[in-house]
Amino acid sequence: MGRYRIPPMSAKQATFIQNLVDQLGYKDSPHKNYFLEKIGFNKADIEYASILIDSLLSENKRRKFFRHKNIDKEEVPTVQDLAQFVFCPASYAIKSTFIIERNQENQLDDNNEPTKSFLLERIAILKLPLEKIKEEAKEHFKMIYEGQFNDFKRFIESTLVYNGYSNIGSQYKYNKEHNINGRPHLIFQNNMGERTLVLEKTTYKDIIPDIIWDNNLVQALAYLYLFEEFNCSQAVIICWRSTIDGQWDLDREYKIFNLSKSDSNNKLLLNELNLFKKFRNEKKIPFNSESLNPAKCFKCSCRALCNHKSGLINDLLFPYSTPEYSKKYPLYYTWKEEMELIAMEHQEIMDDLAEIQSKIDIDDLPDEIIRQLNKGKNQDDETIF
Repeated sequence: MGRYRIPPMSAKQATFIQNLVDQLGYKDSPHKNYFLEKIGFNKADIEYASILIDSLLSENKRRKFFRHKNIDKEEVPTVQDLAQFVFCPASYAIKSTFIIERNQENQLDDNNEPTKSFLLERIAILKLPLEKIKEEAKEHFKMIYEGQFNDFKRFIESTLVYNGYSNIGSQYKYNKEHNINGRPHLIFQNNMGERTLVLEKTTYKDIIPDIIWDNNLVQALAYLYLFEEFNCSQAVIICWRSTIDGQWDLDREYKIFNLSKSDSNNKLLLNELNLFKKFRNEKKIPFNSESLNPAKCFKCSCRALCNHKSGLINDLLFPYSTPEYSKKYPLYYTWKEEMELIAMEHQEIMDDLAEIQSKIDIDDLPDEIIRQLNKGKNQDDETIF
C-alpha cells in the first residue's frame, strides 16, 4: 500500500484563515501577504490548515481579551525601557499599557535579556582544574579552553564588583537629570582599578549577527554615561546563541563587542533619550510606518495587540491606543461554538479519508476523485472546509 496523501487545504479553509489574519490586524495591510507566507499559508494541507486556524483563533483571543496595566501610578522608567523604545516605540507603548503574555512561538523577546549570566557560568567552567573534568570530556574541554581562554581572560583575572542578576547589593541607580533608573548586568574591575561594564544578550538566530543592534548599543551607552557611580570607562556586549537542550554550556556560541566613550556614541544616546522623554511627556509622536520591518513585527512579543504592524498608522500615542484605526477596523473574535463546529467538520472529513485510505491506495486514485474528496463530503451544504 502506498503513502497516504493528505489533501491540500480547501478553499473554505483558506477563506477562513484569511479572515482570521484580517482580524489579527492585517486587513488592508501591505504586509498581509508576508504574514501569510511566514505562517506557511501557501503550502498548507488540510491538517496544517486546521492547526493554523487553532493558532490564529488563540492569538485573536489574546488580542480581544487583553488586560491593562495599572498606569495611574507613574513609575520611573528604566534603561531597559529606553532600549525597548529604541527597538520599537510601538512595542514600548504596548508593554507599558498592557500585560503581555508571551507566545512561546515568538522567539524574539525584543531586548533579548537573559535571566542568568552565561558569562559567569563560562568563567566558572574555564577556571575548573583539568582533573575535575570527566575523563571522556577532557580532550573536548582542552580544545574549547584553548580557543576561548583569551576571549575571557580579562574577566577571569578581574574582580566582579557588581552583579545585576543578584538582588543583593545591586539596587537600581537613579539619574535625576533624565529621570531614569538603571541596573546593568555585570561590572568587573581589574588590578589597575579600571572598570568594565558587561551587557549580555541572547539570540535564536543560526548565526550571531556581526553588528550591535541600536537598542542594545543605546542600553550599554546609557549605563556608561548616565550613572557616575558605576565609574566605567568602557563596556562589553556579549551576544550568546541559545543552545539546544542538553548541549554542554561550554559549546554555547558567542560574539563579543567592545564599546568605549566617544562623541558619536554620546550624541546617539542623547538623541534617543530626548525622543524617549518627549514621547513620555507629550504622549504622542509621529510613527514612520514606511520604515516597518515585517520580519521584526512577525517575531515581536507584542504582535497580537499591535495595530501599527499594519503599516496604516502614522502616529503613536502613550498609553497605547489607536482610536481612528480601531473605529475603522473594530475588534472581532470568533467564538468557541464556531471553533467547535470547525473542528467537528474537519474531523468528519479526516475520518472519511482515513477509511478510504485503509481500503485502497490513495496515490492510485484518479485525480478527479481526489479533487472531489478534497471538497468535502457535502458540496451542497458548504462548510468552512
